[in-house]
Amino acid sequence: MIIMNWLKVFLLFSFLGIVNTGCSQRPDHKSKEILELQELNSKKEHRRVIKMSKELLKNNPNDLQILRQLGIAYYDMSISDSSYVNFRDNAKSIFSKMNSIDSSNIFALKSLGVVFYDEQDCDSSYYYFSKALLFKTLDGETYFDDAPQLNDFDIASEYLMYLRARTCIYLKCNLKGAIKDVQFCINSGYMLKETYLLGGILSYAFDLKEQCCNHLNEAKKLGNEEADFYLEQFCLSP
Repeated sequence: MIIMNWLKVFLLFSFLGIVNTGCSQRPDHKSKEILELQELNSKKEHRRVIKMSKELLKNNPNDLQILRQLGIAYYDMSISDSSYVNFRDNAKSIFSKMNSIDSSNIFALKSLGVVFYDEQDCDSSYYYFSKALLFKTLDGETYFDDAPQLNDFDIASEYLMYLRARTCIYLKCNLKGAIKDVQFCINSGYMLKETYLLGGILSYAFDLKEQCCNHLNEAKKLGNEEADFYLEQFCLSP
């Protein structure tokens, strides 16, 4: 029993990056160039980010920080201007490359989940969000954030669950799996305006009308403008 307890402690510490088990450690330090790329992306100067990132990648083709900023630039352009919708494929290619370099990169996995959601590919979107969450738990119940091996590529567990639930509910796959995610977010007080809306839609799918209307009313109270549409469809119609 004592040996097993120590083994569990060792595995936990190894997973969190406290024990050196050969896992790549990702430095938190960001170069001047990376900070500049971040700032340009925040200002929506995506063309400059793309040009600068491509130049930087000539010398550092596998630099995850540069790749992340390039992927963000491509993706933001694809959703902000319909004439650049094909840039979503560029973004997916960049995020896939990040994933091939580091299969446990939470940001890359989340981003692939988002891209596949945009493409209406429910199974693939669900897969990548679930894979991201696998790296944030040891028991499937307790999730941790900001662990050393995740560094600033980490994404909050609640956000990943919200995104996975959104995929299930709007694209209509694995609705039963969404129940746990929605409840987790509600219990955590996370994005309640959006989560209660998802909860309402999900409850209606399982013919739980009272719970559906309660969730939608909560969403409306919190200022969710979509709630009225679903209240009219699910709760006010005979």
